[in-house]
Amino acid sequence: MPTLIRRPVVRVLACLAVGAVAATSCGRDATGLHDAGFGSIVLKPLFQTTGGGDKGFDQPVNIKIVVALINPQAATPSTRTKEISTTIVPFSSVQNKGDNVDSVVVKATFPIQAEGSTYQVVVKGINSTGDTTYSIGPVQFTSGQIAGGAVTVSGQAIYVGPGSNATRVVISPRGLTVSDNAAGATLTAQAFLGTTALPLALFDWISLNSSVADVGNRTDNSVTVFARARGTAKIVVRVEGSGVSDTVTVVVVPSVTRIIVVSGLGQNAPPGGTFANPIVVRVGASDGGTVPGATVTFSPQSGGSASPTSAISSADGTAQTFWTLGNGSGGQSMNISARLGTGSQAQITLTATALPTGAGLFNGSYSGNWSGGQSNGSNLTGTVSFTMSNGVLSGTTSAISGSTNSLTGTVSASGAISGSIPANTSGCNITISGQVATLSTGVTTASGTYALVTSATCNAASGIWSANRVP
Repeated sequence: MPTLIRRPVVRVLACLAVGAVAATSCGRDATGLHDAGFGSIVLKPLFQTTGGGDKGFDQPVNIKIVVALINPQAATPSTRTKEISTTIVPFSSVQNKGDNVDSVVVKATFPIQAEGSTYQVVVKGINSTGDTTYSIGPVQFTSGQIAGGAVTVSGQAIYVGPGSNATRVVISPRGLTVSDNAAGATLTAQAFLGTTALPLALFDWISLNSSVADVGNRTDNSVTVFARARGTAKIVVRVEGSGVSDTVTVVVVPSVTRIIVVSGLGQNAPPGGTFANPIVVRVGASDGGTVPGATVTFSPQSGGSASPTSAISSADGTAQTFWTLGNGSGGQSMNISARLGTGSQAQITLTATALPTGAGLFNGSYSGNWSGGQSNGSNLTGTVSFTMSNGVLSGTTSAISGSTNSLTGTVSASGAISGSIPANTSGCNITISGQVATLSTGVTTASGTYALVTSATCNAASGIWSANRVP
């Protein structure tokens, strides 16, 4: 059901309680007073007090009740009504006031007229400056309706105070994105008469889908919108008295709970270098979905930078940046945070290593395989693992089945590899050569050939080897 707030006057139910001596007046002049006495009026308007707004312009101070006698036979319209009673009731004395009551009760007395008379009642709400802010009636009844000491009539209550002559109203901003755990966002309305802004007006705010976004915490011309569930809701404002309205759409997304790295990890660059591929993250929501419209902030440490430093997550919740490392070598980090409006915030920290220049670009641990033929019956197929550190290659291999050998060598700034494996118990020396390269996927790989040195115990044999850097 839509939620409506600040809906001041809807209708009036006027109950006229006439004194017990409401005797007949057959044959008397319709404008004359009946000798029997006076009747009393009990008005029960559905008159929801608004607290007067923040400025109090709509708050009634007094209720004015005017009872008139109608003479349809009068010569001119101006003489067809004759006031017979005017009562001013302080609003402070009115019973059952409050935002959550259906009616207030006020009383007035008037002189009873002859039988067959027709009466009308006009009720006005008067504010502190003497202006009429609410008008009720005229409501008519006849003496024939007075039975058992009372009569009930109905009438429409209308706000006629400041802003009731508005010709249009505009809500700002024109749309909102709100998180489901935020403190709410504010919409503001401005009423106009043509192009002239009206400084005072009374507004009704309503959500057409309160299960998604609800309204509350109003002021004179604004309302707070609270998120309830993912989706969209239309918020409508109507200017009291004039009936003009405006509508905006509010988008509700669940609160930010996590950040997921989509791509960009595992890259390497020298100090001061920029990764070839962007860091792409996705903002996750409390309901398991993604969060569009969140502000994602990228904050590299150790003198690094990001471009851009912040981004708004797209419709699928993603945002990206290019990470440039600081000038120092070794480990570096980047903090990433995401927040929607004033809602909750999620954070993660990414780490990377700035590699030295030259051969140091290839630093790391490598693992791979040998593949070749046989020499004196020995199987030349096995595994290889080694470490590159600033141009030095070292490690262990099992190139010859059943044995483990040490591997040493060098790596040039261009990635050229030269190394050797000394003779093991089988008496075979091995030389290797190769090249290190970084693929477009970001994986650094090393590969090359090896050869057994011919000796009394080893036949000539050769093969290939390859290894990838371990992340």
